[in-house]
Parts: sequence; structure tokens; C-alpha cells
Amino acid sequence: MIPFLLMLVCSTPAQERGQPAWPDVFVSLANYDVAYAKPVIGKGEKPASYQQKAIYTWTGGRFEILEITLARDPAFKDSYSAAALRKEKNPPKELEINKKKAWLWEFPPDPCKLNQVIRRLVVVLDTDKVLIIEQIGGGAELEDVARKFDFARVEKALTNPPKK
Repeated sequence: MIPFLLMLVCSTPAQERGQPAWPDVFVSLANYDVAYAKPVIGKGEKPASYQQKAIYTWTGGRFEILEITLARDPAFKDSYSAAALRKEKNPPKELEINKKKAWLWEFPPDPCKLNQVIRRLVVVLDTDKVLIIEQIGGGAELEDVARKFDFARVEKALTNPPKK
């Protein structure tokens, strides 16, 4: 009963599901309902930073939400450098996924915070392009979810900002 109530509270109404900014880039995940947030686009005629988030909600009876963000920002070159990440209080584990460098953070769960991100995976596609997967609740292996993406297609899509 509780997972059903959580699903009702956390689900996005159909009229707010949005559309993917880049067609055929976000993946379909079995047993997950997906809603697309409105793209966030930097200022100017040719913005240097932009992103879109897809929220995948597990429909199989456990509480799990995956927030998958495709993003481009010149600041990623510094913020996701090995040197910067090693200085963090909770440094991530370095991985390689489909020949791309990735960083995995694990956060200690707080039983009082239901909507807490417990794992974050950042796949560095290029110096200014990333795929970010954040997990609320438990279930999916983030590395396996990342492998479902066609990284070349994501990189190509992120070459241009989404339409406003």
C-alpha cells in the first residue's frame, strides 16, 4: 500500500510530462514511467550551457526514482576533473563505462529523508558534456542504466541547445 501511495504522490500528471528536447536520445527503461522536465537553457543567442532532465519512476512496487540529466556546460571541465573530485569530502569512485570516464558517488541514506539521492553517476562524454543519473530509493544499477545510452548520439544531440 505504501509504495502505491508514494507513486501517487511522486508521479507527474500526464499534462506535465513534457517532451524530450532531443528525440531518440533518452532511453526507454522497462517498468519505469517517464516524465520530461522543461529544458533549462542559458542566456544569449548561442547559450553555452543547457540541460534537460527526465524523471523515471519505478512502477513495479518499490520506491525508486531515477533522474537522468543530459547537460552541456563549459564549467564541467573543471568541476568534473579528477583533481577537483579528489578534494571532495565524499569523493566519488572512478569508473569506465563504454570507454568513457564516469564518477560514482554513494551517499549514506537518512531514514528521515525519503526523497534523498543515494547514488549519483556522472558520465563525462566530453569536456563540456555529461550524462548524470541520480537515484532516489533503491533498485537499478546506475552503471547498467548508463550503458543503455548511445553516448555518441547523446554527444551529437548536446552539440546544439534544445529549442526554446
